[in-house]
Amino acid sequence: MTKTAQKLIEELQKLPEDQQDEVATPLLKQLKELRRAEARPLTEMIGAGPGLYESPDQVDEKIRNQREEWDY
Repeated sequence: MTKTAQKLIEELQKLPEDQQDEVATPLLKQLKELRRAEARPLTEMIGAGPGLYESPDQVDEKIRNQREEWDY
């Protein structure tokens, strides 16, 4: 949880219980809408920035190599 989210929860808890839902419900609705509007499939993010992987195969290879280094 982010510090901002934690602070928001703490501020909501300071309100009387009957007011908490009045404040929290519209905020949750707005957050859900933002999340939907900005959500992108992970496959669209491959290669989106410098130094990132160019293909899913490169990601799989990296993970396989890391697994080989792990101590069990």
